[in-house]
Amino acid sequence: MDSKSGIGLQGVDSDDKNSSIIQKRLNKVIDTNIDNDKDVLEALKELSIFFTDNTLISRRNLRSQIEKRSLAINEDFVSAFRKVKETLDTMHEDVLQMNNAVTSMTTQLQNTKAQTHQLIQQTTKLQTESDKITMKQKISEAFIREFQLNESELNTLRNSNEISMAFFNVLDRVDSISQACKLLLQSGHETCALDIQQQMTMYKETALDKIYRW
Repeated sequence: MDSKSGIGLQGVDSDDKNSSIIQKRLNKVIDTNIDNDKDVLEALKELSIFFTDNTLISRRNLRSQIEKRSLAINEDFVSAFRKVKETLDTMHEDVLQMNNAVTSMTTQLQNTKAQTHQLIQQTTKLQTESDKITMKQKISEAFIREFQLNESELNTLRNSNEISMAFFNVLDRVDSISQACKLLLQSGHETCALDIQQQMTMYKETALDKIYRW
């Protein structure tokens, strides 16, 4: 066999080999069960929307149309994502405003609490002072009852023209007050005790003068 015949046989073998590979690929595509491939079905369904004419021009422009379709989908996604981002930004601003409002309310509550606490302290202080004043008033009233003659007793001692049992009762009370003044002197209230003692002495002198004249 000459060299030309060998080259011819090699060319035939190469063509047969390529044909065999193509045939295998075609068989693989044909044997593929498209009904069970959801991705392929979805792709074909989407493709059928804009690929309606199976012409040579349509097939040549198919890649360009798919790219445009993909770009449009991406733009729609970006637009939708932008709206979501704007919504999230608005929510973020609302949350910040709510946080500021809560912080302001917390500060106001703390200030109100401090003011209320101060008011309670002032009220308690005033109540304590009021109680002290009330106590002092009661002590003063009790002191006057114990160390002073009331209006009726003074009238009996000074103005009555008769010397009755009530007169001597008042005179006994004058003596009792004079004796009580000694306790005041012992407790350190010298000035007050001496003033009352002097007053009781005057009352007693008035009573004795009345007895002498009677």
